[in-house]
Amino acid sequence: MPITPSASIYVYSLTSDIIAELQNDSEKSTTSASYVMVKETKISAMPPMVTVPHTVRVYFEMRTGSATYTAYGTIYKNGVAIGTQRTNSTTSYVAYTEDISNVAINLNDLLQVYGHGYASGYQCYIRNFRALGLLTAFPTAQKFGGVLDA
Repeated sequence: MPITPSASIYVYSLTSDIIAELQNDSEKSTTSASYVMVKETKISAMPPMVTVPHTVRVYFEMRTGSATYTAYGTIYKNGVAIGTQRTNSTTSYVAYTEDISNVAINLNDLLQVYGHGYASGYQCYIRNFRALGLLTAFPTAQKFGGVLDA
């Protein structure tokens, strides 16, 4: 019986080379009790043919200023939360890597880490903020108009 495909076929590829420059490694902190932008990096290059939503892999490290209080951090895009809230109650840096799915990333978008301390005056430290790559769908074939034999 003949099979007629009705959808495009996609191959997925992790393209980290174009994102390598998107890092903001310096340590920054806030003493805010509510979320404020602590780290930011601008999407300054995109691979060709990236026009579909994709998964962006983001990495950052966070610690608190006092082991008895918690620091909070979340990934944002252009001021809108897109990541999972992360917490750390130690004065040692903890690394967080997150694959954020189905996000439309465009040239000149801002990827950000927002953070806050337990309460006003308690510090949240963030460093080594990096966009590690985009998991991008590249079409390998357009909608197939012919007939395949099964």
